[in-house]
Amino acid sequence: MDTRPGSESGAALSERDAKAAGSGRVTTQWLLLAAITAALTTAFSIANVPAAPLVAGTLSAAALALLSRGPKELPSSIIQAAQCVLGVYLVTLVHRDQLMAVFPQLPWIVTGAVATLAISAAGGIALHRVHHAHVGRPTAILASIAGGSTSLTTLAKDAGGDASIVASLQYLRVIAVTLSLPAVVYILSSGASTDGGLVLGGNVNRMNFSDFALAAAIAICGYALGRAARLPSAALLGPMILGLTLEIVGVIPELQLPGYVAVLA
Repeated sequence: MDTRPGSESGAALSERDAKAAGSGRVTTQWLLLAAITAALTTAFSIANVPAAPLVAGTLSAAALALLSRGPKELPSSIIQAAQCVLGVYLVTLVHRDQLMAVFPQLPWIVTGAVATLAISAAGGIALHRVHHAHVGRPTAILASIAGGSTSLTTLAKDAGGDASIVASLQYLRVIAVTLSLPAVVYILSSGASTDGGLVLGGNVNRMNFSDFALAAAIAICGYALGRAARLPSAALLGPMILGLTLEIVGVIPELQLPGYVAVLA
């Protein structure tokens, strides 16, 4: 008796069942992460913790990862869409009037930025030499650069680095700085009260259709131009560069996006 058709049918059913179970498990992991993040965000907001969504998300993801309960990486299309949203959102944090006001100080700003990058890169090279067997040079340098944690994490893969290590070290620094910043500001300001710490910019109440349409157009066109120009992390840098350029030259008005857009991304 030939049992091959039945065997193949059974194997196909088993494969479909395995895929369904895997999909359900991934969904459960993401729902668990979202629930823990939402709960911590609420608690941190009540406690006036600066940048509550950022700290909550980082701690939740790190805790689940350590417990081997963390969700797998999202599909690249979703990641790129989130990067486009972040790229446009970063444009909303820059205002043309402020840029014009600080323009006379541009040489000092550039000097400070270059010095910070040089010191950070030197620290990354030292980290690579100490742990060269486990940490590559691009990973060590990107993980050591101060600031731009989101951008550097997204750039890590394109630069040949390990995005997980870069993200872990960058967001560990973010948590340390965020939690210590109010005390540092209090001490350096001679006891003057702080303004509540880091907050998410943008219009936190609503988003009208014109803002949405403009943001979507910048995201799509910026991503396309970034891909055409072969930019690293084109989904993040393309919309950001295009939006900043158009805003600075006065082609578009200042973008207004609610803070929850960045939190969701």
